[in-house]
Amino acid sequence: SVIDLTNQQSVGILGEEFMVEMAHVGLNFIVKGRVWQMKQITDDGKVYVLPVNDPTAAIPGWDGQVLPVPGALAVRVGEYRKRINQLLEEYKTRGPVVEKLSRDWPTDPYGVRRVVEEIEAHRATGAPVPTTDLVLIEGFDRYIIIHTHLGDVLNFTLGEVIEELFRRQGLVRMWWWDSYRILYEMTADTADLDLEDLFLNQVFGVDEPVVGGACHGVLHRHFPWELQMKQIAERFGALRRGRLMYGNAMKELQVRFRLTPIYDETIREAQAERADFEGVKKIFKQIKEKTIPVNFFRSRDKPTPLAYHILYRHVDIPELIAPENVAADNMARLRLSIEGRVIDLLCFDCANLTTDVAIGSLPEHPSCPKCSSRLLAPVFWSSGFATSVLHKKREKQTLDESEQKALTRARRSADLVIAYGKRAVIAQSVYGIGPQTASRVLSKMHESDDEFYKDLLEAKLQFVTTRPYWNN
Repeated sequence: SVIDLTNQQSVGILGEEFMVEMAHVGLNFIVKGRVWQMKQITDDGKVYVLPVNDPTAAIPGWDGQVLPVPGALAVRVGEYRKRINQLLEEYKTRGPVVEKLSRDWPTDPYGVRRVVEEIEAHRATGAPVPTTDLVLIEGFDRYIIIHTHLGDVLNFTLGEVIEELFRRQGLVRMWWWDSYRILYEMTADTADLDLEDLFLNQVFGVDEPVVGGACHGVLHRHFPWELQMKQIAERFGALRRGRLMYGNAMKELQVRFRLTPIYDETIREAQAERADFEGVKKIFKQIKEKTIPVNFFRSRDKPTPLAYHILYRHVDIPELIAPENVAADNMARLRLSIEGRVIDLLCFDCANLTTDVAIGSLPEHPSCPKCSSRLLAPVFWSSGFATSVLHKKREKQTLDESEQKALTRARRSADLVIAYGKRAVIAQSVYGIGPQTASRVLSKMHESDDEFYKDLLEAKLQFVTTRPYWNN
């Protein structure tokens, strides 16, 4: 149960899987259309929260129990990528490739074009295209991405086994996986690591007994099956159904039920449904015998487009590493969001407040409808307060510190509008961009709207990145 600390009222209920796998103090999440931050989690299942205004880190939902992508389907995806890569090698441009695949595949040309564009953008980075016959290991910043087409179960098991081998050297901080990639966040920058030696010798080059020992370590020591053990214990009647457990209480289940049928059933279910250790041993053998080639690639400024699919879910500010096609989509969404926003404009010459003005409808040089002055301050909240302060100033009344500060900020905004017109309004409507940052962006005198919106997006991301370290 989620309880609002401000009024002690219940605002919703969170599922057990979300609580076990994701919940922690400080987490931002969405319930009933609002963003909340977890402040306290009690043993009796209550989550105390406070509303927050910054939705940048909010989790809008979670997957729950989703059927895993089977290995056969992942292999087909690898084959499709291989064919697209071969056709791009043959035709050099995407047009003929899209046309040919649109005839061969039962899908619309737009969908085919987006897939081909992604492979084309990946090739443009200089990285090999991962396929069923080729494993690509990519290093970017402190992340390592292993591109494999093995499906959910085998990728999860492979990721666990590799992490078990890395653990002995203290190299891995966190790791994640999906159907086509395994992502490791390392304790050191990948530029300082010899990836070839690390994987070819210390991971895939180890002897078969070492691989078996790592599999045994995952199954019994690492033991990533706490939630499944709890559910099995409930079926056995050893735990009361519906009891909320998380953190250390979940980890203690392995010790509590060791040498019991509950433990044995958990291991059996894990081996039958959630892991594929024999498949992992086969992959290790094929890579060691070089029947499956492994290529390495180091990304510099941004990861490859195929790596972005898993990175954007787990890095702090995914827009900073977005490939060009994703960045273009981000700018388009930013532009649509700004142009649809409604604001108020306060005239500093006649103190007239023009309300409910859509930014997209503004002329290049907005002017006051009452006196035609261009000295307009865009007001995004508390327009009544700003107007009253301006009236007090015009009547030569004394302003307190907060009123003087608000009026000074509004006047600086108006100075930008008279100098730069509509673009000044647009810049200051972006989250995290005030008159000072807007002035810096506008002073570049962008030739195109794309360059202008790109700088606005970068300024917004800079604010979001640094805001937690500010002294409030």
